[in-house]
Amino acid sequence: MADTWKLRCELHGHEQDVRAICAFSDSTLATCSRDKSIRVWEPIDGRDFASKSVLLGHEHFIATVIELPPCAAHPTGAILSAGYDRTMSGQTIVKPVINIWEGSTIVGVLEGHTLTVCGLALTPSGQLVSVSWDKTVRVWDLSTRQCTAVLAGHEAAVWDVLCLEDGSVLTASADKTVKRWRGAVCEHTYKGHTDCVRALAMLPDGRIMSAGNDNVIKIWSLDLAGNSLDTSCGFVLGTLAGHDHFIYTLAAAPNGDIVSAGEDRTVRIWRDSQVVCTIRHPDSVWSVGVLPNGDVVSGCADGVARVFTLSDERVAPEEEIKAFEEALANSTIGSHTLGGLQMEQLPGPEALAKPGAHDGQTRVIREGDKAFAYSWSLASHKWEPIGEVVDSAAQDKNELGGDLAAPVGSDGPTELNGKKYDYVFDIEVAEGKSHKLGMNKKDNPYMAASMFIDDNDLNPDYLELIVSWLDTELDKLDPSRKKDEGNMDLLDKDPFNDGKVYRAGSAGNLKSQGNTFYDPLSGKRLGANPGDDSDSDDDKPVAKKQPPVVHIPHSKSYFFGGGLAKPSACFAKIKEFNAAVEGDSKLSDDELSRVEALVAVAGPTSELPSDEDLALLTDKMLHWPSDKILPALDITRALFSNPLVAAKWGTAAMGAYGVAYSQEGGATPEGLMAAHKKDVVLQVLMAASCAGETKAPKMAVMMAQRAVCNAFQHQAAAPVLVLHIGTVAAVYGDTGGAEADKMVQMSFSTLLCNYAVLLRGMKQNVDIAVVTNILTAAVKILKAFTETSDTQAMYRLVCGLGTLLGKDGARLMAATDLRIPSLIRDRVMGLDCVRG
Repeated sequence: MADTWKLRCELHGHEQDVRAICAFSDSTLATCSRDKSIRVWEPIDGRDFASKSVLLGHEHFIATVIELPPCAAHPTGAILSAGYDRTMSGQTIVKPVINIWEGSTIVGVLEGHTLTVCGLALTPSGQLVSVSWDKTVRVWDLSTRQCTAVLAGHEAAVWDVLCLEDGSVLTASADKTVKRWRGAVCEHTYKGHTDCVRALAMLPDGRIMSAGNDNVIKIWSLDLAGNSLDTSCGFVLGTLAGHDHFIYTLAAAPNGDIVSAGEDRTVRIWRDSQVVCTIRHPDSVWSVGVLPNGDVVSGCADGVARVFTLSDERVAPEEEIKAFEEALANSTIGSHTLGGLQMEQLPGPEALAKPGAHDGQTRVIREGDKAFAYSWSLASHKWEPIGEVVDSAAQDKNELGGDLAAPVGSDGPTELNGKKYDYVFDIEVAEGKSHKLGMNKKDNPYMAASMFIDDNDLNPDYLELIVSWLDTELDKLDPSRKKDEGNMDLLDKDPFNDGKVYRAGSAGNLKSQGNTFYDPLSGKRLGANPGDDSDSDDDKPVAKKQPPVVHIPHSKSYFFGGGLAKPSACFAKIKEFNAAVEGDSKLSDDELSRVEALVAVAGPTSELPSDEDLALLTDKMLHWPSDKILPALDITRALFSNPLVAAKWGTAAMGAYGVAYSQEGGATPEGLMAAHKKDVVLQVLMAASCAGETKAPKMAVMMAQRAVCNAFQHQAAAPVLVLHIGTVAAVYGDTGGAEADKMVQMSFSTLLCNYAVLLRGMKQNVDIAVVTNILTAAVKILKAFTETSDTQAMYRLVCGLGTLLGKDGARLMAATDLRIPSLIRDRVMGLDCVRG
C-alpha cells in the first residue's frame, strides 16, 4: 500500500512562481519568487504557517534562498539570496547579486558573477559557495565579503552546488557532469547524465543524488577506489526513472526517502528505488524541501508554496483539500506536452474503468468536445482529475491584448525614433495600446523581440510569442531569407544548451512543433515532445521511416522470457532437492510454503516480493550444491525480468559496495563480505561457475547466464553488471566443456552481446586481460558451432564480438591472435545453415 501525503496547508502571498524554498531547523520556511520578494513563514497552531516578514530589495527575479546559521560575522544568523541579471540592448541593467539579510534589511551585497546566480551553499567552515550561468563557481568569505576563489572548469551553466563534510564541493552543470572540487582544483568529474544536471542533494547515509533534464535521478557513491569500475563513468549506484519531464529539484527526508519534482507538475516520493507517492500540482514545481518532522514543502509556478504531510493530525480541513483538488482539476495542460493529442482519437470516460499500471500514470479522455487528463492514484486506487488538455494551437493567439499587426512601411525603409529600419511592426501590448518594433533584414528576431520587451518593460514570457510571430511575418515578407544562427553574441547563446539559440516564454505559445528551444528565465524546454503521457496508442504520432538496421556496432540486448514455464514442476523439484540439503541452507516447512507462493507469481509483472521471501532465495537456495541449484537459478531468472526486483537488487548491491569502500582506510574483508551478500549477480555467477577444477553442470551454467542476461533489461542493474565484467570473464573464460550444448551456445552468445552493447553505450574501458578471457571462451563456442546449431546464437555472438572489438587496436590484435576472423568466416559464414 502506497503512503498517502495529504495537503497540510497552502502559503499564499507571492504573485509569481515560487522559485526556491529553504526549510530552517526550527521549521520556519523562506520562499523566494520571480515577484522579486522573499517571504519568511513561521508555523502556527501545529498545522498552518503565517507570513512573518517580506524581504524586498532585489531588482530582478530571485532564483535561490538559503539560511545562514549564527556565526561570527552574523551572530543572530541571516538569510542569503541570489537572482537573475537583467540585460537590455546588450548592456547589463541589473547585476546578478547575492544579498545578505538580517531581518528585513540588506546588510551586505556580494558581486562578481556576470550571469544569473542560481545556487548557494555553505561549507562546514562557514564559507559561501555560489554557482552561476556564467559557468563559474565562486567561494566567498562572509566576514570580509570578498570572493576568495573562482573555480572554472565547467563548459556550460552551473545549476546547483552541494558542500560535503570533508570540505569538498560538488557542482552540477548543463555540461551534463557533476564535478568534485577541493580548494580550487577539480578532483573528479562524474559522468552519467545525458542532459543538463540541475539538482544535487545528499541522503542521510552519505550517498549523493543528482537529477536534471534527462528526467532521471542518479544515486552516486563518491569513493569506490579499488573496484573495477572505470572512473570516467562515475560511480552510479542506481538510476531512478519515473518523471515524464525535466527534474528541477531534489531533497532528502530524515528517514532516507527521496523527494523530487519538476516540469511534469508532480512531486514524487521514492523509497527503496520505487515511487511511493505522486503529488500532482496545478503547474510546474520548481523547488522542494523537507521539514524536520518529514513533511514535504513544494514551490510551484502558480505562485503558491504548499506543505504535505503523512500525519492525520496536521491534514488541512476538508474545504482546503477540496479547493486544492479543484485547482488541479481546473488547471489546463497544453496538448503539446501530451504528444499532440487528436480529439477524435481519444477514448471516452469508459477508459477510466481500467485501473492504472502505476502510481502517477496519466490517461487522457474525451468528455464532450473537451479533453481531460487524469492521474492514477495508487493510494486511493482511482483516477484523479489533473486538468483540461487545451489545444496548443489555440494558444497561438496574441496574449498581449490583440492581434499582432502587419508591418508598417514594409515596401521600403521606415524611420523609427530617428533610425531607419527595413520593417516596422505594430505590437499591441494591451487593448487599445500598441508599441512599434523596428527591425532590419539581417537582425536576429530574438534580439529584436528581447530589446522590445526590455524597452517596454513587458512580461518576458511573451518573448516566444513575439519571436514566433516575427519569424512567420518575416518569412512572408522575404521568403528567401535565411535564419542565420552564426555570429551570435552572448544574448543569443543558451547557457545550458551547448550554445544553441534559445527563445524564451511559455511553452503553450510555441507554433513550431519541430524545434526545441529553452527559456533562459525558467529553464523550460519549449516545443519538445517529452514523451507520450497518454496510454492510448491512438494518441501517438505516426511512426517515421526507420533507418537501415546496423548490426555492428550492435545496439540491441536480448533476454530470456518472463515467468516460470511450469511453476508446479519447479516447486516439486525444490522440495525434492531441499530434502537432500543439510545445514543452514535447508528450508523449513513454513519457508517451503513461502517459496511455493513466490514460484507461483515470479515474473516481469508481479508485485515486489517481501524482503523475507527474497532472502529465502538469495541467502539459502542460491547456496545449494551446484547439482541442485537449477531451480533457484530459474527463479532468479524470472525475478530479474521484474523491474521492481532488478532495481532493488541492483541498488542494494551498489549501495553496499559504496558503504564498504567509503570506510576510513578503504574496504575491509568483512565489509566486502557484507557487500557480496547483497550482490545477487555475483551470487548467480559463483553458483554456476566454470572456473577451477569443479565445473558446474551445463544446465546450471546455461540458467545462470540466462538470469544475468535478464538483468540487462533494467537500467538500475547496469552499474552492478559493469562491476562484474571481470567476474564473468573469470567464471566463463573456460566454458567447462559445455560449449557444444546448443542452449549454452545461445546463453553465452547472448551474455557476450549484451555486455558488448552495455559497455559501448557507457563508453566503459575494460582491461585487455579481461577481454582476452572473454574472447578465449568465444573461440570455444565458435569452434563448436555446427549445422544444427541455432543461427540466432551465431548472429548474437558475431554481433557481440564485432561490437566488443570495435576499433580498439589491442582488442583487435588479441582477436587476430586467437584467429577469430577466420573462425567466423569458416565456422559461421561457411555453414550451409547460414549461407542458405
